[in-house]
Amino acid sequence: MHNKHFMWLATCGLVVVGGLPAVQATAPKAAPNIPMTAAAPLITSAVDSSQLVAVKGSVLPAASAKFDTGALTSSKQLKGMTLLLKRSPDVQARYESYLTQLTTPHSPYFHKWLTAQQLGDKFGPSKQDIAKVSQWLRSQGLSVGSLSKSGMRLHFSGNVAAVQSAFHTQLHSYTVNGEKHFANASAQQIPAALSQVVAGVASLNDFFPKSQKKDVGTVKKGSTGHWTKVANAPGFTNPPGDVNPNTQYDVVPADFNTIYNVNSLWAGTAIAGSTTPIRGAGQTIAVLERTDVLPADIATFRSAFLPGNAAGVVSYTSVDDGGGSCVDPGTNGDEGEAALDAEWAGAAAPDANITFAACADSDTDFGPFIAAENLLDNNPPQVMSLSYGGCEVAQGPGEEEVVELWGEAVAEGTTVFVASDDAGAAGCDQNEAAASYGVAVNGLASTPYDTAVGGTDFYDIGKAATYWSSTNAANGGSALGYVPEQTWNDSCASNVLFTLEAGNGHSGTGDGEAFCNTSFGQNFLDTAGGGGGASADFYKPSWQVGVYGSAAQNVRMLPDVSLFAANGLYGHALLYCMSDANEGGTTCDYTNPDDVVYNSAGGTSFASPAMAGIQALVDQAMAVSLGNSGESFSLGNVNPAMYLFGTREYGTQGAPNTASVAACNSSTTPLAGNKCVFNNVTVGNIDVPCYAGTPSCYSRGLDAYGVLSLGGSVSLVPAYATNAGYSYATGLGSVNAANLASASVNYNKVGFDGGSYEFFPMAPSDFLTSNSTQFPGDEGQLPFQVDGRTDVALVNPTTGTLTELGMVGSTVNATINETGLLKGYTIAAIGDFNGDGIADFAFTNPATNELYILLNDGNGHTAAYDAGSYPTGWTIVGAARITSGQMQLVWRNNASGQVGWWTFNTFTAGATTGAVGTVTHTMSPLITAASGYKLTLANVSGNYYADFVWMGPSNDLYIWTNDGGPLGGVFTSHFIENVPAGWTLQGAGDVNGDGDSDLLWTNTSTNQFGWWLMNGTSIVQTQTRALAPGYSIATIGDFNGDGLVDILFTNAAGNAYLWTSLGNGFQSFMLTDPTGAAITVPAGAQVAPNRLQGYPADNGIFPDFF
Repeated sequence: MHNKHFMWLATCGLVVVGGLPAVQATAPKAAPNIPMTAAAPLITSAVDSSQLVAVKGSVLPAASAKFDTGALTSSKQLKGMTLLLKRSPDVQARYESYLTQLTTPHSPYFHKWLTAQQLGDKFGPSKQDIAKVSQWLRSQGLSVGSLSKSGMRLHFSGNVAAVQSAFHTQLHSYTVNGEKHFANASAQQIPAALSQVVAGVASLNDFFPKSQKKDVGTVKKGSTGHWTKVANAPGFTNPPGDVNPNTQYDVVPADFNTIYNVNSLWAGTAIAGSTTPIRGAGQTIAVLERTDVLPADIATFRSAFLPGNAAGVVSYTSVDDGGGSCVDPGTNGDEGEAALDAEWAGAAAPDANITFAACADSDTDFGPFIAAENLLDNNPPQVMSLSYGGCEVAQGPGEEEVVELWGEAVAEGTTVFVASDDAGAAGCDQNEAAASYGVAVNGLASTPYDTAVGGTDFYDIGKAATYWSSTNAANGGSALGYVPEQTWNDSCASNVLFTLEAGNGHSGTGDGEAFCNTSFGQNFLDTAGGGGGASADFYKPSWQVGVYGSAAQNVRMLPDVSLFAANGLYGHALLYCMSDANEGGTTCDYTNPDDVVYNSAGGTSFASPAMAGIQALVDQAMAVSLGNSGESFSLGNVNPAMYLFGTREYGTQGAPNTASVAACNSSTTPLAGNKCVFNNVTVGNIDVPCYAGTPSCYSRGLDAYGVLSLGGSVSLVPAYATNAGYSYATGLGSVNAANLASASVNYNKVGFDGGSYEFFPMAPSDFLTSNSTQFPGDEGQLPFQVDGRTDVALVNPTTGTLTELGMVGSTVNATINETGLLKGYTIAAIGDFNGDGIADFAFTNPATNELYILLNDGNGHTAAYDAGSYPTGWTIVGAARITSGQMQLVWRNNASGQVGWWTFNTFTAGATTGAVGTVTHTMSPLITAASGYKLTLANVSGNYYADFVWMGPSNDLYIWTNDGGPLGGVFTSHFIENVPAGWTLQGAGDVNGDGDSDLLWTNTSTNQFGWWLMNGTSIVQTQTRALAPGYSIATIGDFNGDGLVDILFTNAAGNAYLWTSLGNGFQSFMLTDPTGAAITVPAGAQVAPNRLQGYPADNGIFPDFF
């Protein structure tokens, strides 16, 4: 068993006191896996335009012959094109590793955000390669513009003829649904010599993403507090009491903040130990736009619906790079989208500043992408929101632009929210009566680096009076508390709708397919609904693995979370203000309370900026918890934390948390005052109608319409239904803002006042014969890689095999089976024995007293070194830092009472590749302690060095604190207490997140597990919990990466359960694979023991990377 931070392996051994000889620490080294030098040039041969490579996926589906209206004029100038560059596979892997470490609380790089320039310097292409690519563009008659500071996007311009010649394609005009566009008619091609550095042109077309906003029409407020539609009457009609025939009880910010428990944060009651009102002070939210707005509209909305003392400032900017890339767009048909983005970003966070960042689309590049790049290059905000979507499978190279932008954002500490889409499961068919392109998702939201925000509707049909006041309170609010939710789905494929209509006497309502083919059901031919589903481009990130309810597919799942986004079908929509008559707006008249006219709409366009506002509250809460009230604070990619919260709330596939699942069900239980971070939406689906005969469309007989189905045309499996836990329909559910903020503070504080932790990767050994097994889509997620989580090693000394289990919480995400290990050997310790920052194996044979060290290089290669024999009577306690910056091997002789540690010196490679090398070591001065005492390693003092915990034969407990400092190895003895009979010290780890080791115990006679919360050498609290008979602690670590201790229990039958710390207790999960099937320890295999969770980071002793 190996922990990916600095490891402490201990079992065993007390104390004599005293001034012990100190040993000078070795020179510190920089932490691993971050490139310290610029990238090596990859373009090594001459550029030959006759040797070409096609850019995969670079032809849009819309660029088909049936829409083609002829070639584009060759003299037409195309400005603002973007050439996407790429990294070598090695640098890309290091880059992705660094992004993971940024949000891992115990990583030495936790929250060490980079600037765009640092990204370019450390992870960008070489300057030589960029120069060669630029020269090639010029040689093709193209003008080279600016380079993003990250080095990944090179802008250029030129006429159509030059573009066609350079990229060996043809540009044609197309007319699709009455709209005129242009695109490349054949695949882009680039010289093979450039293909190691150039990914392709992000876009050679003007099929830009679409707004995720669904209009209802104009509504007005009556004296009763109802908001009713005055135009575009809905097609849905039902007897009163079921579904109101008009839009009523529309949602304004005051309602939103009541429903999603924002008000507790405003009141200063949500964060433990603080009474500071959390309203977004110090935080900046950027909304990314392609049109200007009338600033007066945003001011009017804020004046009407936000508190009078709202301190946030809205600033309007066309963010340029100094080279004219960002052109002021003026106003266009998306002005309503832009207005609601700016208005709803401040709905939950009235004191947050809003940056309205708008750039016009270039000829081929999307304006919000230009705005995002320029923000990230110069002044990244804490939060960004984008309310646009595009069919993922039609993005082509543009998907690389998206993943690079959002990856750069999280590297700089920016949290990115993107609307999941407004077409239900049909992400390629927005604003259509029925789907033509099958199940699909929004490609702007499907990367691992953004948080995709889906949409819900309220499920209060016939019960409005239970949840809404008949009159409006201050700022227009009328919600009385949390309102039950269902999926947002306006279509005839909605199971809520066709079931409701069956109750109203309409025939043909047995399922969505039948209903969509009735005359009444065809009033609801529409794809409007909250988007979700499985990505076609991205594998499942490790943080999505295993959460209860999630699909077994190993693909990125959308959405991540959801918020209310409906557009009026069941009587609810959202209000905003856009009064520009030139763009179809309506005057926002707030002078007459009995007849106030607003705009009303829905869409995940509202949900994304609203969630950005909630994130601004989370960021401020984090700042307040660290004593920095009012200062800006960044959390970067919040998805790993949110899915950890989701796993705690819902459980895993193999071990659902049934009590919490029931308590957090949004439709059956009042949710006020509970501890749910997510409101689990379990009613409805996001299925939509489709044209019979199109992909993934299930239809019967000669029916004109079908519904999207996971069973395709063969069987009806609606895409997608809700369920307990995570679902493709609404993700983890909607959020309780106060509980989310509280959980986020607890999660992230581990990396600050709790102390961050260093971790090290492991890799399959060249010394062994490896056979890796990964679940489909797990590439890059093998065991013992840098991901901030503990993995498990199983050794069978009889057969000489080693099995490595890659862990994501209690889910085994991948395995490596290795044969050829010397028989009789086991792993005695794991640690960084050569000071390169990468963990290594210490293999011993207790029968022969032989020791080998296997050094890992962090890239999947291992070399064996013979460390010789060790004297009889000595055993390895574990690996730890006692006096040195590198880890040392701690030994104990129980008979003589002596303790010492080896520092490894010179590793000499074998004479031939694969041959065993040799290693020398220095033994420390020996400490003589009383015999008969069991030694365990811990870190109760919270410094850089290991403390010794001694348990005597009379159950007397002592702790020797290692005074640390540059010398270390100077111990002070403290008597703790006499431990009650029957209890055995098993190890140590941080139970409550304060950065100090807490002591972990078992009592086999009473079948109990216990823990002592420690403050240094003082016992703060003791707690116990029943343990199933026959189970014992196999290993201790941090399997889910939250910085708190987790414990793996096994029994003789090989059954395995992981107990994860919640900060105030433990939650039990069965060990499973991603499908929920149980994982057991094979007969004869031993779990490599680890007895301490992690190792505190350098605390300033080592120099920072930057």
